Amino acid sequence: MTNSMLRPGWFIEYNPKEQKIFDIIHKTIEQTFIQYGYQHIHTPAVEKIDTLSKWWDEVSKQIFGLYGLAQWSEDTKDYALHFDLTVPFARYTIDRQNDLAFPFKRYQVQPVWRGERSQKWRYKEFRQADIDVIWKSEDDKGYNEVYDADCIVTLAKTLRKCLDNIGCEDKQIVVRYNNKSFLQAICDRLQIKNITALFALLDKYYKLPKDVFDTKLAELLTNEQLSAFVKIREIEENVSDFPEWEIYMMSFIQNIKTHLPSLQWIEIVYDPAIVRGLDYYTGTVFETFIDDKKNIGSVCSWWSYANLTEFMDTKQSFSWVGGSIWLSRLMSVLLEEYNITESYEPNEKHYLILNEEISITQAQELAVTLHEKWAIVEIYPIADKIEKQFKYAEKKWVTHAIQFFDGNPRYKKLWWDREDLSI
Repeated sequence: MTNSMLRPGWFIEYNPKEQKIFDIIHKTIEQTFIQYGYQHIHTPAVEKIDTLSKWWDEVSKQIFGLYGLAQWSEDTKDYALHFDLTVPFARYTIDRQNDLAFPFKRYQVQPVWRGERSQKWRYKEFRQADIDVIWKSEDDKGYNEVYDADCIVTLAKTLRKCLDNIGCEDKQIVVRYNNKSFLQAICDRLQIKNITALFALLDKYYKLPKDVFDTKLAELLTNEQLSAFVKIREIEENVSDFPEWEIYMMSFIQNIKTHLPSLQWIEIVYDPAIVRGLDYYTGTVFETFIDDKKNIGSVCSWWSYANLTEFMDTKQSFSWVGGSIWLSRLMSVLLEEYNITESYEPNEKHYLILNEEISITQAQELAVTLHEKWAIVEIYPIADKIEKQFKYAEKKWVTHAIQFFDGNPRYKKLWWDREDLSI
């Protein structure tokens, strides 16, 4: 993605090759979500400001309002662009609960907007691909490990397929997890008072230099608290020091692994620095990294909530688990870290019939025949130098050129294999 003085800053726009990769990933996400039983919904780009502002205090700093539209309408002051897909889904569930079969499994792939200070890989407009399972809280007190496992498998499998479908089979996926209830219990036992500040600092663990993090952590904790707290990083070796672990995590992980059909293609690692800084996450949280590039940030996150919809309607109590593939960030990582447009080889055939005046009628007849077979095919628009037509094909990721010799079409496979192929 190149910068432009004409394009609005921090709004994503791809060139055609980049868009092609984005579309492959988008299609893969939708197909896999559907395969795992998630139903597609689409909500408006806007929600009522009152609804958005009830969600979380920090939201007031991020709301992307609609003030000053050219066609001014009095009610525009009541609306804002949604900053995530969670609030719209909560509102959708309350509005349409009589139409839904619970537990309701939904997916959405839509843009969201945030009026926050932009920085690398954080944009004012970006795409999210969300899945969630939602159910009435009284059904099982807001927790169900089957739903947890379902979301983890679906997201991990989807991310794996996305990478495989664009030629990144060698990239490994690492899921790092934690549980906020477990951390809360440890903080209570150690009598840590400023838990909010501690969680906020943990959330920046991979973004801060180690010495800076250690200094800030020491400012929040006493020596005794610090000594006990750092042991959590090696929880499996020190599990006897933390009986809370068995309560909040051991049974959870065991249940998750029971429901996971296979762990061969996914690595799951405990990490106390994974807290997902938002305070409405109440249970287990996950962050997923490609090749464990924690400094870049996760490309897929997962979370659980208890009684989340109460912020919108105290009489309505729904809980859910879900997660999101940060589609725009995933694209940024692929483009900037792996230069994917240089390594990607199209896996679908795209034919270009070279335009030579002597064979234009035959070219048109062949195009019709190929279109009837649902092939991607086009005729170069004018009779031009063959070299120029090949350059056009290269820029468009055309895989096969077709040229007529003595009235018969010959296929030339481009780029990685230039041998002539007869029909």
